[in-house]
Amino acid sequence: MHPLSPILLEIKTARLAKGLTQEDFARAAGIPRRTYQRLESGDPGTRIDTLFRALNALGLTIKTAPRGRPTLDKLSELYGNDT
Repeated sequence: MHPLSPILLEIKTARLAKGLTQEDFARAAGIPRRTYQRLESGDPGTRIDTLFRALNALGLTIKTAPRGRPTLDKLSELYGNDT
């Protein structure tokens, strides 16, 4: 599975929800159609700015999170300690 697959699926889902073809969306986002097709298909050669242009055009954002499980101290900091 491509590491960006969940993001690319969100992009495609949002595009389809707006009733846009790849060509119509690419034109509206200022991205060449073939470049957008490569992005949506997960082509590893696609530039990161293309991803951000597509996200911005759809009103989507990316949030980052640290890898791994949070420590008990971090959970207590986030949610309080009720024990």
